[in-house]
Amino acid sequence: MKSITRLFSVLLTLPFLMSCKQTNAVKDTGVVYCSRGNPSSFNPQLAQTESNLDISAQLYSTLVRIDPNTQMVIPGLAKSWRVSRDGLRYRFKLRQGIQFHATQYFTPSRSLNADDVLFSFNRILDPLHPYFLVSGGDYPFFNNTQFPSLIKAIRKLGPYEVEFELNHPDTSLLANLATEFAVVLSAQYGKQLIRTASPEQIDQLPIGTGPFKLNDFKPDHMIRFERHWGYWEGGAPMQQLVFDITAGPTQRLAKLITGECDAMAFPAASQVNMIANHEDLLLNAQTGSNVAVWAFNTQKAPFNRPEVRRALAAAVDRSTILRAVYYNTGVLANSILPPTSWAYNPNVDDYQYAPIKAKKLLQQADINLPLRLTIHVTSTGTAFNPNGFKTAEFIQADLRKIGVEAEIIVVERHQLASILAQGNYQTVITGWNAVTSDPDNFFRAQLSCQAIKNATNASQWCDPTTDGLIQRGIKQSRMVPRIRIYRELQKHVQQEMPLLPIAHSLKFQSYRKDIQGLTTTDTGGINFSGVYRN
Repeated sequence: MKSITRLFSVLLTLPFLMSCKQTNAVKDTGVVYCSRGNPSSFNPQLAQTESNLDISAQLYSTLVRIDPNTQMVIPGLAKSWRVSRDGLRYRFKLRQGIQFHATQYFTPSRSLNADDVLFSFNRILDPLHPYFLVSGGDYPFFNNTQFPSLIKAIRKLGPYEVEFELNHPDTSLLANLATEFAVVLSAQYGKQLIRTASPEQIDQLPIGTGPFKLNDFKPDHMIRFERHWGYWEGGAPMQQLVFDITAGPTQRLAKLITGECDAMAFPAASQVNMIANHEDLLLNAQTGSNVAVWAFNTQKAPFNRPEVRRALAAAVDRSTILRAVYYNTGVLANSILPPTSWAYNPNVDDYQYAPIKAKKLLQQADINLPLRLTIHVTSTGTAFNPNGFKTAEFIQADLRKIGVEAEIIVVERHQLASILAQGNYQTVITGWNAVTSDPDNFFRAQLSCQAIKNATNASQWCDPTTDGLIQRGIKQSRMVPRIRIYRELQKHVQQEMPLLPIAHSLKFQSYRKDIQGLTTTDTGGINFSGVYRN
């Protein structure tokens, strides 16, 4: 029996020893990142998840970028641009000599040019494009920002010059083009795949102009990237980059502490103190471009009445949620915009916890108590809420104090999307993780009439005043008047209360002390192009 136990122990140890050898081999020439999950696609045009954002920054480049320090739009693949006086034409001049990846499955014969820009964006816009329906034909980010209805045409003005013509002015365009979703693909690679009758490979075997190129992918195990020597900003210091796919935060932290990983994705809120006090680890924190909300379905009674929504919001003790759910790794939200946004209104009143007032408001609204309602929530944490179910439990307890009985309904994330699309719910714990630094990405996606069709408007809010202010905001090109518009919009939303902002979650990145040059984007992506080991 002892010999069997000893043999079993040896067998259990072998995978660990092999893992250590593999890790040490990578560390001689590269860096290991403990990521959270498999990518749904290697083409970020098709997806809207944190895992895809992390991958996008390694493989692809965009026409313009956001400076993380100033939040201003800066050149990317386009070295310059200009906007017509009427705001309807954006003309971009491309850099010359930018090289696409050369891999075992594709060898480019030319550098990037205007044809690649047209190929990449017309795939999203043109139903007759040969790649429009490939991999399902759904482009979530672009649909949510109404990109197809915004762009009238994209024209090639020369080998290295393109023009975007708009149907109407939209000052959020540059910020949207700076996201990790607005990548430029290789038109030449696309033509090759059409000839071999394998167009879907463009989304599975990626070709981009980013600092790394794909070398290997083993689902649920790892993604291996290799340095792209032809990267237009210079070759990365590290020869290889490995994403060690590790689903649980506990397992990711264990690998970080033991040195199997050099950096980890999404530390849990409960892990922050441990990481901060560990002698071998560093922790970076920044206010995230996100918001967690409790949304009321304003198409259903009694949540179609603002006085009822205000009463329910006043019953919620958000400070307790911040302490017990976020472990103080967030800030209370007084708007759906985070306080770091240039459009944030500091004069909006705080959402006060007032249970006595809440019960009185319900009585004044002739609501018979006990009022019964449901709260839908997902079973897993998100970038904006570490534990939606626990948040729902605190709200449930607060509501009980004012004579409201809440039933919590737990669903999977993909199920919630379907429920929101059908409108078959009363209230929901959800939120938004912005993918641009422009305030329009918060308001249009969460509160416009169009967003109801896209299943991102969880409150089913369709209001002429709100939509009018949103449209004025995107058409106004001058900064000061635009700030005034968004401040007015925030006051209007607080008055109508289609949703209760709960908190803005801090974004954390944890890594070992010998890792230098790791940067994150404003919207949460991670960039390894400048990483080196000290």
